[in-house]
Amino acid sequence: MRLVRLTTENNNCFFESVFNSDLTIKPFSKVALASFTTQLDNLTMVIDSQNNEISYSVDGASNVKTLTLPNGTYTSSNVQDFWIEVTRIFNQSMQYTTNQINRQWGCGIVNGRADFKCLIGERVAPKNVASSGLYVTRNLIRAPGAGSDGRMQRNQDLAPIGNDAFLYIKSPNNKGCSSLTATLLGDTGTAESGFVLGYTAQNPNVQATVINPTSYLYGIRYVDTAQPYKFIVNGVETASVFTPIIGDTLELVAFGGTLYFLRYRNTVAPPDVIHTVDYNHQTDLFPLCLFVGRNTKISNIVFTSDPFYNIVNTFGGDIVLHANPNILPIPTGKVPTQCFIQFNSPDLASILGYKKSRYPDAGFTPIAEPDFIGDKPFTLRDFSESYIVELNNIKLNSMDALSNGERSILYVIPQLSQIKEHVVFEAPQLIFLDINNTYDLNLREIKARVLKDDLSQFRCYGLSTIVIIIKDKDEV
Repeated sequence: MRLVRLTTENNNCFFESVFNSDLTIKPFSKVALASFTTQLDNLTMVIDSQNNEISYSVDGASNVKTLTLPNGTYTSSNVQDFWIEVTRIFNQSMQYTTNQINRQWGCGIVNGRADFKCLIGERVAPKNVASSGLYVTRNLIRAPGAGSDGRMQRNQDLAPIGNDAFLYIKSPNNKGCSSLTATLLGDTGTAESGFVLGYTAQNPNVQATVINPTSYLYGIRYVDTAQPYKFIVNGVETASVFTPIIGDTLELVAFGGTLYFLRYRNTVAPPDVIHTVDYNHQTDLFPLCLFVGRNTKISNIVFTSDPFYNIVNTFGGDIVLHANPNILPIPTGKVPTQCFIQFNSPDLASILGYKKSRYPDAGFTPIAEPDFIGDKPFTLRDFSESYIVELNNIKLNSMDALSNGERSILYVIPQLSQIKEHVVFEAPQLIFLDINNTYDLNLREIKARVLKDDLSQFRCYGLSTIVIIIKDKDEV
């Protein structure tokens, strides 16, 4: 029985070990792998015009989108920037349609694999003036009137005007197509009136019992029926040209890189655009409705939340939606739609750890929350699910289906060291294979190589070693 150590510094793990004297292998000897060591090379992921497109749909054949990923060279030090930007690009592509509103993409690495996941956020539609797991109210009462449309107004026992009555929702906005709406239900006059609907930059939960309108990042302010709506950007109010009408529905809706400030009139379409600002589909926006004047009644506060945010998702509490047919209803619950994803370059699919370029292979998958998980781990080391040790000038009785025939495979090594840089593999037991030689085999050189599971080369660096054990036919 002989121990033979092979060494190489070849970057593709190709061994050509030369000895000073003949190594004689007797007829029908046997050989086994004892160990293998190497250092997996750090890789770069290059995204350029040849491999930077992904197509998808969550809305069937009529709404297929092709997105351009951020070009660049990515390593382990900046690959997170790549995933952050990919997530932003996916969310910015969502449009103001029934099947896309309230959906949000999360793209990144989950449990070691690439993951393109689209979740449905909670449709928050406060029905009662009491706080719940999703929203908080302060100093509100139910406004008079029939129906279950979430009628609210400032507590009549408070001062007629103030900033101490409000409703805020615990989740930030949906980063895909998000919407926040409220309807001006009624107002008994031009005095002691007013409310503000919009977003703050931080969760109001950390603020005091009084919230000033200057804390709004974006908002629409109603003063009274005699004064035009005002839009708020960074706490600064600017008068618009639109005069309020009882029954108006106000909406702040973000899609396609823009946040729109809208006013819907009951019998008029399309809506009036009060103002627009750029939106990056990354920044958290926290919804807040401030009930300033006690004479103003509000209904139908409806909001699309961030499904990746840590709140309780109950999908309950249906509410009577806006009577205006021009206002897009926000779906309640999780309704399957026609979905697919396609990597428009096989190279991109392979880089990200997908075995195929399209999921499903053809057509669409009816699913509410598509989750396209990579088939193989994503790593910026040259990684494979398994590695094949092959002897190139010693004939073995081995067969390989991928090669459709004989191949001198000595051992198939399972996943190496959980994708660590330094690889040390010791065979748990020696598995001896027959050497296919009928005469003495005299060698001054042994050639071997280690391949990925698809028989392609991989990148390594430094010194790599293979240790084999050779024994004679009748040797125990």
